Amino acid sequence: MSLNHCTNCNHPFSEGQKYCGNCGVGLLEQKSESNKTVDYYVSPKSPILSTFQGLLKKKQNITIIGIVLIALLVLSFIPGKNTPSDVAEEFIILTQTGEYESAEALWSQDGIDYMLSQLMGDERWIVQSMRNFTHRTDGDLIEYEITDEEEMEEGMKVVYANFEFSNGRRETAELAMVNEDGEWKVFAFNSY
Repeated sequence: MSLNHCTNCNHPFSEGQKYCGNCGVGLLEQKSESNKTVDYYVSPKSPILSTFQGLLKKKQNITIIGIVLIALLVLSFIPGKNTPSDVAEEFIILTQTGEYESAEALWSQDGIDYMLSQLMGDERWIVQSMRNFTHRTDGDLIEYEITDEEEMEEGMKVVYANFEFSNGRRETAELAMVNEDGEWKVFAFNSY
Protein backbone atom coordinates (compact mmCIF):
# COMPACT_ATOMS: atom_id res chain seq x y z
CA MET A 1 0.00 0.00 0.00
CA SER A 2 1.61 3.23 -1.08
CA LEU A 3 1.06 6.60 0.53
CA ASN A 4 0.24 9.67 -1.48
CA HIS A 5 -0.19 13.24 -0.31
CA CYS A 6 -3.19 15.49 -0.65
CA THR A 7 -2.36 18.34 -2.97
CA ASN A 8 -4.63 20.62 -0.93
CA CYS A 9 -3.04 20.19 2.52
CA ASN A 10 -0.15 17.75 1.89
CA HIS A 11 -1.60 15.23 4.38
CA PRO A 12 -0.69 11.60 3.55
CA PHE A 13 -3.46 9.24 2.39
CA SER A 14 -3.67 5.59 1.31
CA GLU A 15 -4.80 4.19 -1.99
CA GLY A 16 -8.51 3.63 -1.97
CA GLN A 17 -9.36 6.61 0.27
CA LYS A 18 -12.08 8.75 -1.21
CA TYR A 19 -11.58 11.81 1.02
CA CYS A 20 -8.58 13.42 2.71
CA GLY A 21 -8.65 12.58 6.43
CA ASN A 22 -7.28 16.03 7.27
CA CYS A 23 -9.08 18.60 5.11
CA GLY A 24 -11.96 16.52 3.72
CA VAL A 25 -11.22 17.24 0.06
CA GLY A 26 -12.36 14.48 -2.31
CA LEU A 27 -9.58 12.24 -3.66
CA LEU A 28 -10.26 10.77 -7.12
CA GLU A 29 -8.54 7.94 -9.06
CA GLN A 30 -7.35 8.39 -12.60
CA LYS A 31 -7.61 5.28 -14.76
CA SER A 32 -5.51 4.52 -17.78
CA GLU A 33 -6.89 2.90 -20.95
CA SER A 34 -5.95 -0.50 -19.53
CA ASN A 35 -8.21 0.27 -16.55
CA LYS A 36 -5.30 0.14 -14.06
CA THR A 37 -4.88 2.76 -11.39
CA VAL A 38 -2.17 5.13 -12.47
CA ASP A 39 -2.32 8.05 -10.06
CA TYR A 40 -4.34 9.88 -7.44
CA TYR A 41 -5.17 13.52 -7.52
CA VAL A 42 -7.16 15.93 -5.43
CA SER A 43 -10.43 17.09 -6.87
CA PRO A 44 -10.29 20.82 -7.39
CA LYS A 45 -12.02 22.80 -4.70
CA SER A 46 -13.70 25.97 -5.83
CA PRO A 47 -12.69 29.06 -3.79
CA ILE A 48 -16.33 30.18 -3.85
CA LEU A 49 -17.45 26.80 -2.49
CA SER A 50 -14.87 26.77 0.31
CA THR A 51 -15.73 30.38 1.25
CA PHE A 52 -19.43 29.49 1.30
CA GLN A 53 -18.75 26.38 3.43
CA GLY A 54 -16.72 28.52 5.87
CA LEU A 55 -19.53 31.05 6.15
CA LEU A 56 -22.08 28.31 6.74
CA LYS A 57 -19.94 26.84 9.52
CA LYS A 58 -19.57 30.29 11.16
CA LYS A 59 -23.30 30.91 10.74
CA GLN A 60 -24.06 27.56 12.43
CA ASN A 61 -21.79 28.47 15.35
CA ILE A 62 -23.39 31.90 15.69
CA THR A 63 -26.85 30.33 15.49
CA ILE A 64 -25.99 27.81 18.22
CA ILE A 65 -24.55 30.55 20.45
CA GLY A 66 -27.65 32.67 19.83
CA ILE A 67 -29.99 29.81 20.74
CA VAL A 68 -28.08 29.14 23.97
CA LEU A 69 -28.16 32.84 24.94
CA ILE A 70 -31.89 33.11 24.24
CA ALA A 71 -32.54 29.95 26.31
CA LEU A 72 -30.55 31.36 29.23
CA LEU A 73 -32.40 34.66 28.99
CA VAL A 74 -35.79 32.93 28.96
CA LEU A 75 -34.84 30.71 31.90
CA SER A 76 -33.78 33.73 33.95
CA PHE A 77 -37.31 35.14 33.71
CA ILE A 78 -39.13 31.99 34.77
CA PRO A 79 -40.94 32.83 37.97
CA GLY A 80 -40.05 30.95 41.11
CA LYS A 81 -36.28 30.91 40.81
CA ASN A 82 -35.57 33.67 43.32
CA THR A 83 -38.82 34.48 45.04
CA PRO A 84 -38.89 35.25 48.77
CA SER A 85 -40.76 31.98 49.40
CA ASP A 86 -38.20 29.93 47.45
CA VAL A 87 -35.26 31.47 49.31
CA ALA A 88 -37.06 31.08 52.66
CA GLU A 89 -37.75 27.42 51.89
CA GLU A 90 -34.12 26.81 50.93
CA PHE A 91 -33.00 28.52 54.15
CA ILE A 92 -35.34 26.29 56.20
CA ILE A 93 -34.05 23.13 54.48
CA LEU A 94 -30.39 24.12 54.94
CA THR A 95 -30.84 24.91 58.65
CA GLN A 96 -32.88 21.73 59.10
CA THR A 97 -30.08 19.61 57.58
CA GLY A 98 -27.30 21.43 59.43
CA GLU A 99 -25.78 23.05 56.34
CA TYR A 100 -25.21 26.32 58.16
CA GLU A 101 -22.50 27.70 55.89
CA SER A 102 -24.79 27.40 52.87
CA ALA A 103 -27.71 28.83 54.88
CA GLU A 104 -25.58 31.79 55.95
CA ALA A 105 -25.00 32.60 52.26
CA LEU A 106 -28.79 33.19 52.00
CA TRP A 107 -28.77 35.50 55.03
CA SER A 108 -28.44 39.20 54.30
CA GLN A 109 -25.25 40.74 55.66
CA ASP A 110 -27.36 43.60 57.10
CA GLY A 111 -29.47 40.98 58.89
CA ILE A 112 -26.39 39.27 60.34
CA ASP A 113 -24.95 42.63 61.41
CA TYR A 114 -28.25 43.61 63.06
CA MET A 115 -28.46 40.33 64.99
CA LEU A 116 -24.83 40.63 66.12
CA SER A 117 -25.45 44.22 67.29
CA GLN A 118 -28.16 42.86 69.59
CA LEU A 119 -25.85 40.12 70.92
CA MET A 120 -22.67 42.12 71.62
CA GLY A 121 -20.98 40.97 68.39
CA ASP A 122 -20.55 37.33 69.44
CA GLU A 123 -20.32 35.52 66.08
CA ARG A 124 -21.04 32.13 67.63
CA TRP A 125 -24.69 33.23 67.60
CA ILE A 126 -24.77 33.16 63.80
CA VAL A 127 -24.76 29.35 63.65
CA GLN A 128 -26.56 28.96 66.99
CA SER A 129 -29.49 31.11 65.90
CA MET A 130 -29.83 29.11 62.65
CA ARG A 131 -29.68 25.86 64.64
CA ASN A 132 -32.30 27.10 67.11
CA PHE A 133 -34.63 27.97 64.22
CA THR A 134 -35.26 24.33 63.22
CA HIS A 135 -34.02 22.33 66.23
CA ARG A 136 -35.31 22.20 69.80
CA THR A 137 -33.86 20.58 72.90
CA ASP A 138 -36.64 18.03 72.83
CA GLY A 139 -37.32 17.78 69.10
CA ASP A 140 -36.23 18.67 65.59
CA LEU A 141 -38.20 20.07 62.67
CA ILE A 142 -39.72 17.17 60.74
CA GLU A 143 -42.20 18.96 58.52
CA TYR A 144 -42.85 22.48 57.29
CA GLU A 145 -45.16 24.25 54.89
CA ILE A 146 -44.81 27.74 53.42
CA THR A 147 -48.25 29.25 53.98
CA ASP A 148 -48.12 32.91 52.96
CA GLU A 149 -46.02 35.75 51.65
CA GLU A 150 -46.83 39.34 52.64
CA GLU A 151 -45.32 42.49 51.16
CA MET A 152 -44.34 45.00 53.83
CA GLU A 153 -42.91 47.64 51.51
CA GLU A 154 -40.91 47.76 48.28
CA GLY A 155 -38.10 45.20 48.53
CA MET A 156 -39.28 43.76 51.86
CA LYS A 157 -41.58 40.78 52.40
CA VAL A 158 -42.44 38.39 55.19
CA VAL A 159 -42.75 34.67 54.45
CA TYR A 160 -44.86 32.60 56.86
CA ALA A 161 -44.48 28.85 57.42
CA ASN A 162 -45.96 26.21 59.68
CA PHE A 163 -43.41 24.05 61.50
CA GLU A 164 -44.00 20.64 63.04
CA PHE A 165 -41.34 19.22 65.37
CA SER A 166 -40.60 15.59 66.28
CA ASN A 167 -41.94 16.20 69.81
CA GLY A 168 -45.38 17.05 68.33
CA ARG A 169 -45.04 20.79 68.88
CA ARG A 170 -46.36 23.09 66.14
CA GLU A 171 -45.11 26.62 65.55
CA THR A 172 -45.52 29.45 63.09
CA ALA A 173 -42.30 30.72 61.53
CA GLU A 174 -41.74 34.18 60.10
CA LEU A 175 -38.87 35.03 57.80
CA ALA A 176 -38.34 38.70 57.00
CA MET A 177 -36.94 38.91 53.46
CA VAL A 178 -35.10 41.77 51.75
CA ASN A 179 -34.16 42.28 48.14
CA GLU A 180 -30.44 43.01 47.84
CA ASP A 181 -29.17 43.75 44.34
CA GLY A 182 -32.00 41.79 42.72
CA GLU A 183 -31.67 38.74 44.98
CA TRP A 184 -33.93 37.89 47.89
CA LYS A 185 -32.15 37.25 51.19
CA VAL A 186 -33.27 36.39 54.70
CA PHE A 187 -33.03 39.44 56.98
CA ALA A 188 -34.42 37.93 60.17
CA PHE A 189 -36.31 34.82 61.25
CA ASN A 190 -38.33 33.70 64.23
CA SER A 191 -40.81 31.03 65.22
CA TYR A 192 -43.43 30.98 67.97
